[in-house]
Amino acid sequence: MSLSASAETPIPPKPPKKIPKETRALGRIRIDEYDWMSNKDDPDLRDYIHAENTYAHEYFTSEAAAIHLLNREMKQVLRTKKVMAPLTTVVRGYEYYTKTSRLGMEILLDSAYLPDNCSVKKVLMSTAHHIFSFLTLEDGEELGSLHFRDLDREEPFEEVLEGVFNFVWGNDNKTVYYTKSTDVLRPYQVWAHQVGTPQAADILVFQEDDDSIFVDVGSTKDQRFVTINGNSLSSSEVRILDAGHDFSTGAKPELKTIAPRVEGVEYYVDHHDDHFYILTNDNPKKNFRVMRATQSNPRRESWVELMEAKDGEKIEDVDIFK
Repeated sequence: MSLSASAETPIPPKPPKKIPKETRALGRIRIDEYDWMSNKDDPDLRDYIHAENTYAHEYFTSEAAAIHLLNREMKQVLRTKKVMAPLTTVVRGYEYYTKTSRLGMEILLDSAYLPDNCSVKKVLMSTAHHIFSFLTLEDGEELGSLHFRDLDREEPFEEVLEGVFNFVWGNDNKTVYYTKSTDVLRPYQVWAHQVGTPQAADILVFQEDDDSIFVDVGSTKDQRFVTINGNSLSSSEVRILDAGHDFSTGAKPELKTIAPRVEGVEYYVDHHDDHFYILTNDNPKKNFRVMRATQSNPRRESWVELMEAKDGEKIEDVDIFK
């Protein structure tokens, strides 16, 4: 293969101006000749960026033939067989995954139609598997847009919530619980949203005013409870609410605290067959144990030990099956 450059080689832009600025720190002097570029409103900065972009466009245009030949050769050498992507999620007995075939499948989300600077952070289905929800984030952002699509409706339908950090579905096929953040990006609120209603009508379920606490929302594996987890660097506190709570009654869901916060004590909660299972380091050795408590009395004093890590071992996580 023979590659030749274009007869007209693009001319690089002139180097940007230099304005030395002296900074003293830790007894040393630093000279920055390009500190002026931190001012985004400087017309010289805009002109220089425009010149660089123009040069890049002209350069790659002049080398279009060479780029095309290189792409074709690399594709021939690096061609790989298309295979089904690994399983992505399992929800209430249904498996959701991606595949390369165009036959016999319904496309729920094609990321190619999202903006270039946008990515999908999380995907969940409603209880009855007819409302598809996905959380998108723009590059560099922590808060995203939560989208809903009703798969049973023939006419186009999409509902969007803004400023969402994380979310889970309730157990009534219409309620979503999501977290919102402070101005410094600390998730501190849990809101309840009814699909089909405006976000302005959403209900504040919980708010944490302690600046050291990071609030997250989850659900137990059996979908019986929504969990509100308040975590600091060295402690945790878990609240639960009935995932099937009916907001049409006008009442907020009742929040129950599994165990009050104790400095240095972490714990994580799941539920199965009228019992809570707790992974915690609440013991003098500070090694994690698996505890169990009845649904009627989940307080710390009723916890019964099921398993303790041996010396030199650590229980990283717990999962529950039938």
